[in-house]
Amino acid sequence: MGMDEVLIGFIGVVITVVVSAVSTAYWLGSRFRGGIEDRLNELRKGLSGVESELSGIKVELGNVKARLEKVEDGISRLRRSLLDFTTTIRNSQEFMIEMLSYEGVLRPEAASVIRGGELNRLFESLASRISGNPLTKAEFEEIRRYIQKDELTLEEAYRFKELAWKLVREYRYRFPDVWKIYWYAVAWIGWGDKA
Repeated sequence: MGMDEVLIGFIGVVITVVVSAVSTAYWLGSRFRGGIEDRLNELRKGLSGVESELSGIKVELGNVKARLEKVEDGISRLRRSLLDFTTTIRNSQEFMIEMLSYEGVLRPEAASVIRGGELNRLFESLASRISGNPLTKAEFEEIRRYIQKDELTLEEAYRFKELAWKLVREYRYRFPDVWKIYWYAVAWIGWGDKA
């Protein structure tokens, strides 16, 4: 056996090994590729399920948002109704106090009793516990002067009512008795109209 035969035999073995390796690699690659493709298809199906769940959640969130907007709208309407109601009550009470004052049912002489007891005590209590906002110090002192005066002109009574209303708007929840100052100012409008 010559060198040529050995070389041809060796090349034949190498070709056989290479062909075998290539076919094995091809076979493994196709199996691997098929497994990967199967796994990718499974992942795609899973993702489409997640995607449909997310779109369902998105729809639900949209429904929740719409319901919240309806609730907010209802609360806003209720708030407006309550404000209208409280304004109506306040206006009717103002009217009654002005009329009772004008007709003499609430007499100006009662002002000294009201002023001497409850209002001075209430005002001084407020003065020690509240800041100047929304009333300036000058406005606060103006209210004090109106409370302490024996008689008010109609113009002073309207100014007193305006300042007392600012006091009520700011402090009615912390100091519910502040309404007494306001009603006292309203009574002076009725007394002032008689003069």
